[in-house]
Amino acid sequence: MMETKVLLIVSVLLAMANVALADMFGTGANQFTISFVDISGNSNPTSGYGIVNNDYRMGTYEITNDQWNKFTNIYGTPTGSPSDAYDANAYWTGTDVPTNEVSWFEAAQFVNYLNTSADYPEAYKFTGTQGAGDYTFAVWESGDVGYDASNPYRNSNAFYFLPTEDEWVKAAYWNGTSLQDYATPDNSLPIEDVEANYSYESDAQPWNVGSGSEELNGTFDMMGNIFEWMESPDHSGNYLSDADRGQRGGSWFDHANLNSSDRGGYISYADGFDVGFRVASIPEPTNHPPVADVGDDQTVYVCIDGIAGVTLDGSDSNDIDGDQLTYYWSWMIDDEIYDANGVVPTIELPIGEHIIELIVNDGIEDSDPNEVVVTVIDSIDLLGILADNVIEFVQYEGTANSLLAKIDKAIGKLEDDNDKNDKAAITSLQAFINAVKAQSGKKIVQQDADDLIETAQQAIDILCSE
Repeated sequence: MMETKVLLIVSVLLAMANVALADMFGTGANQFTISFVDISGNSNPTSGYGIVNNDYRMGTYEITNDQWNKFTNIYGTPTGSPSDAYDANAYWTGTDVPTNEVSWFEAAQFVNYLNTSADYPEAYKFTGTQGAGDYTFAVWESGDVGYDASNPYRNSNAFYFLPTEDEWVKAAYWNGTSLQDYATPDNSLPIEDVEANYSYESDAQPWNVGSGSEELNGTFDMMGNIFEWMESPDHSGNYLSDADRGQRGGSWFDHANLNSSDRGGYISYADGFDVGFRVASIPEPTNHPPVADVGDDQTVYVCIDGIAGVTLDGSDSNDIDGDQLTYYWSWMIDDEIYDANGVVPTIELPIGEHIIELIVNDGIEDSDPNEVVVTVIDSIDLLGILADNVIEFVQYEGTANSLLAKIDKAIGKLEDDNDKNDKAAITSLQAFINAVKAQSGKKIVQQDADDLIETAQQAIDILCSE
């Protein structure tokens, strides 16, 4: 009993991890999706079928007539050599039933379209002209880009492919600790025509994909409904272009072939009303979220009641995957939201303290927000800071009082609404600078004198720019 409970817990955890995600193909009326479940390479059977050391994705459902028909509308009806591989139309024509009367070569062309439409290399090599009678499947050879000696059928750089028998068996029957007999979560024979479609009755036929129960790893109909092509040759290692290919899963009229030990094969150019396929894929690349970086806080100075032009800098933002970033800046003034875009935008801010937020996006997800504080100070406040510095830096009372008097005179002029008084304020500040220079290294420590001069000059620069 304990073993059964542990097995059920493992199965539930696997099912929770295998969330179906859909990839999109085509456009407009011919757009379709294929959903996948994730299969982990972390554990494997110790022998036999189902040993796959890498992560991959298995199609949640068998490919339907609807998906096939939209593919042919885009790609054209698959054709090639031998002609026997391309001479049948679907016997079962329902929109959502699995596509059927499909040879292995036709399935391979479907998979190649998935890859090329998403800018990946073709999984399967064909020679001749696509759409013509000489279009012929061939195995990849040493020297071909993507050649893999362990599986010369598949280009190792392809994203989508027909599943090998090992990939198919693992997705159907592996529960994380053992290979089950059946693909049901509890390893029981599925209930006929309820959980899986495999009755042998005169009116039996394929049902719409997904009509039965969800299986062990999130798939549907890997037991019954329709036989499915394997990428692998029926006889291990027989990678000839015209070799028989494996088939798995049983069909709607077949009581057998549901068990993990059941396997079969068929002529690769043959098609049948009980044969279809599903697609597998490598995992979606893991995306790392980008990082926004706004740099150091800023303090800028403006004249009384002025508006500061502030240049923001997000150039230190980064993305470990090397994806191109977009930049979105936002801030509030008087409860109103403002925004800007770009790496180094220049914005206008009134006097006060402002929190500017940057979020960058790598085309997939947003970064966490990063904030910079921009403090805009007017010229009178700057002169107040200058006065505080005089009190702190200048120890001789007479010298300090003389400097403070010059600052007070400049402030008085600035507080007058007459713009002509700005020149008088500048004159007072220049006199302040000259007085500090005269006492630098004497009654005022040279470094402190330099700081006082720099602050006074900032105030002059602000007034001169107005």
